[in-house]
Amino acid sequence: MKTRIYLILFLIFAGTAVHAQNSSIEKETQEVVLKSLENLEKEYSVESLRKESQMMERLSSKYKNDWGAKYYLIYFKLLILRDSKSEEEKNNIFSFCSQNIGQLIDMSKNNKEKSEAYALKGFLFLSAVSMDPMKNGPQYSGEVNSAFETAIKINNNPRALFLNTLFKEGMAQFLKSKYPDLCKELFLANKYFAEDLGEVKRLTNIYPTWGGSVVANKIIQSCSCKNE
Repeated sequence: MKTRIYLILFLIFAGTAVHAQNSSIEKETQEVVLKSLENLEKEYSVESLRKESQMMERLSSKYKNDWGAKYYLIYFKLLILRDSKSEEEKNNIFSFCSQNIGQLIDMSKNNKEKSEAYALKGFLFLSAVSMDPMKNGPQYSGEVNSAFETAIKINNNPRALFLNTLFKEGMAQFLKSKYPDLCKELFLANKYFAEDLGEVKRLTNIYPTWGGSVVANKIIQSCSCKNE
């Protein structure tokens, strides 16, 4: 009887210790990520992105199974890829992100994380297409659509819908035509952004919220503010 009681107590204390450790990791991750986002809001440049990317590399290396650290490491690197003038740096970043995006998806513990991971995967291949449309368009267009559509099916991901809409608009422009569902999808993405912000507030501020102001500006630019 005593042995059984000791075993139960051991399991309780062991579970408490693991929970405390996970809470400590989550707290540190949130503090570091929020500080990096705050720094980028004050000074946004390729150099500042490199600096915050290095911070995420250290955090991700320290907590190898932490989803937030891995997500923002890939996200910051994709922003560098978009803005960098160095072809070598862009190629290195694309290679790194390609090797790590699958791990981010596998690390996802819930639908919210999995959807954001697939949205980031779509962003990765969209970035590759924008780097060299003639070469990478035929190779990665299917990957772009597949990743974004998977994210949207999971939980109406606003970043996935918005970026996929921009991709379709870009493809239409390349073919010298217009994307007929542009404004319809932009307004839907705007709706998803509002819903997503409410969900993030209920969960944790580590989840991404980027893109809302961009879609609003795109609506003003392309749709004359008329909800279709």
